[in-house]
This record gives sequence, structure tokens and C-alpha cells, in this order.
Amino acid sequence: MARGRPKKEISKKEFEKLRDAGLSIINIAKCLGVGHPALKRWHEETYGISLKSKTKAGRPKIEIDKNEFEQLCAMQCTLIEISDWFHCSGDIIEKWSEQEYGMKFKDVFKQKRSKGKISLRRSQFRLAETNATMGIWLGKQYLDQRDVQEIEISKNTSMIVSEIENYVKGERNEP
Repeated sequence: MARGRPKKEISKKEFEKLRDAGLSIINIAKCLGVGHPALKRWHEETYGISLKSKTKAGRPKIEIDKNEFEQLCAMQCTLIEISDWFHCSGDIIEKWSEQEYGMKFKDVFKQKRSKGKISLRRSQFRLAETNATMGIWLGKQYLDQRDVQEIEISKNTSMIVSEIENYVKGERNEP
């Protein structure tokens, strides 16, 4: 005695018509009145190839261009800005970094942003050739140069302290 449902004849013409209409395997099976596993077996026996769904389940894969990613890191872009650029969440960028570099995003970011710092520093040094303010700023940052202001006090310091105390108390002695 045979087990399961009685076999139903599947029409090749009907199958192709439904498939061309863009129906999924499950919907084609429902229209033909058979289970989708049976439809897959029939297709493999009839055409000699396994039946695969035209559409993939789940969200479409997000493509992240490695070169663009590294340029964004070099420009000091944050995780949020990078994920916005690629139209995805920060979690996707985090997972991609793990897969692509074998490191966490923060570690990749530290490594890749140094290129941007080098580029910025180069631009600043070029600018310092024509801009005195930039030259002064760079001197303070890298050469420990400082603005020195000399203050000369001509009065006795104890006299200055007493003038300040009187001023705070409200007793002003105008010269």
C-alpha cells in the first residue's frame, strides 16, 4: 500500500505559465494543488535540474566599498556618518569590519584615520608657507613655542593686595 497523498499529475504547460507570471515555488505548488517538495521533485525529474526560487529571502545584501570606507575613515567620519553613507546601520558596519579586516570597527578606524591625519598635517604645513597664523599655530603645537608676555609691577605687592581687599569691601580709593 502506498503512503502519502495520491500523486497528482502536474502539467508542464501550467507550471511554465505560472513560473513566467513570477509566482514563487510555494504559490505555484498551491495553484497546482501539490506540495512544494513534490513540485521540486517533479521539476528535477522533468527538467533534470533542481528548482530554486527566483527571489531570495531576507533583505538585500548591502555592498560596502572598501576604498570608500577607508576614505571616510581618513576624513574622520564617525560610525553613524559612515553607516548613513552606505545606507545601513552601525551594526552592519561593525560586522563588515570584523569580516573584512578581522578587527573591530574602532580598531580599523584608528588605523585608517591616520592617513587622514597625515594628509591634514601636510595641508597645514603647505598653508603655513603663506599664512603666518598657521605658521605660529604649528610652532606652538610641534615646537613648544609660546607667546611670552612680560608683566612689570611697579608698586609694592603688599600695597596692591590691600587695594584689592579695599575694592572688594567697597572702599575705593581713586588716585
